[in-house]
Amino acid sequence: MDVILPSHHVCLLGVVTSADLGLEEHSSNVSATCFHHFYQLRHVRRSLSTESATTLVHAFVTSQIDYCNAVFVEALKSVTNKLQRVLNVAARMVMARGSSTVV
Repeated sequence: MDVILPSHHVCLLGVVTSADLGLEEHSSNVSATCFHHFYQLRHVRRSLSTESATTLVHAFVTSQIDYCNAVFVEALKSVTNKLQRVLNVAARMVMARGSSTVV
């Protein structure tokens, strides 16, 4: 007989929820993924036009936030603040024309 142990977090369709149905872990995962992409993009940002930077930020960052965003409707402010910081950095990265101080 196999023993199934309970888990504190469960990933279903890419959304990580905790035992209390909180989304803190999910927002942390999304933020970490987005900041990883920012780190990668900042190396090539100087050689990109604003249009190209916008396309890459939408492809790699905002698509992460937009996926299953309906789960954040009644989320705590602390959860949505993490995602708001990601969007703020995305805006700065798109508008920073060759600035090396992004992220």
